[in-house]
Amino acid sequence: MRHLFIICSFLFIAVSAMAQDAICFDLAKKDGYLFFNADVCGEQVDVMLESGLPALLMGREFYERNLSHKLANIVPSKEHIRLFRDTYDIILKAYDDINIGGANYHGPIFILDNFDGMRIPVQYFTDYTMRPASVILDFAAQKMTVLPSNNASNYTGIKNKFHYDKDLGFPLVSAKIAITTPDGMAKLKGTLLIDFGNPMVLFLVKQHKELTKAVKKGKIVPVDAHNQRGEIVAQGIYANELSFCGATFSEVSIGITPQSFNHLGLLGLSFFEQKKVLFNFDKAYFQILTN
Repeated sequence: MRHLFIICSFLFIAVSAMAQDAICFDLAKKDGYLFFNADVCGEQVDVMLESGLPALLMGREFYERNLSHKLANIVPSKEHIRLFRDTYDIILKAYDDINIGGANYHGPIFILDNFDGMRIPVQYFTDYTMRPASVILDFAAQKMTVLPSNNASNYTGIKNKFHYDKDLGFPLVSAKIAITTPDGMAKLKGTLLIDFGNPMVLFLVKQHKELTKAVKKGKIVPVDAHNQRGEIVAQGIYANELSFCGATFSEVSIGITPQSFNHLGLLGLSFFEQKKVLFNFDKAYFQILTN
């Protein structure tokens, strides 16, 4: 019995150590967006990194091929989701666990009609204790690391607290933004949705009162972008200097987007690109790493 106890104890320690190992993925940038390749249900899938989505997105074909008999609590849906300029029908919804290349996703899942690919909100990765995992994005090394939340304390650097949208689970950061343009200087205050699916540094919401007030005073003058038919397809701001969340950018473009939510804007992927950043989704902060 003593030998059995020793063997069992050793196995428990070994399994626990394995469970706490960090999982590393190679990152690839395509059209400004980040992807990583992972084994999902025995298929190699290029997964798009997201944080501004309410759920893991996958197409009907992948679901029917691999998950139709595995996901629990599947419910039909007649809702829609808009991604960039395209709108998709959500045909099914679930809340479950899926293994993504060895990392556990635990959260909402949307099955879309006529949708190709997979997009994952990384705030729903969990560690071996089912707590939200931490994620390190190392742009210089082109790596993403998913690690247990309690391992995040091993890193040092400047921290920025964030909180979560109570309905959709988006990470939000409160920000004071200073924008210097050829037309003047404006200061804006509000919450920004941390959105890895946005390739720019910053998008501002067209309807937000802070932006409309600055435009009315002439401190910000939006510039229209037209398609070949002369139709306005986008708006933006050229900033000589942009400062917010402890970072300053020079000679940068800021997008303007119509959105149905009340936040000031979207904090995009380019904000983090010159840095190595840890996102602790359990303790709700992101950290510019110095080690």
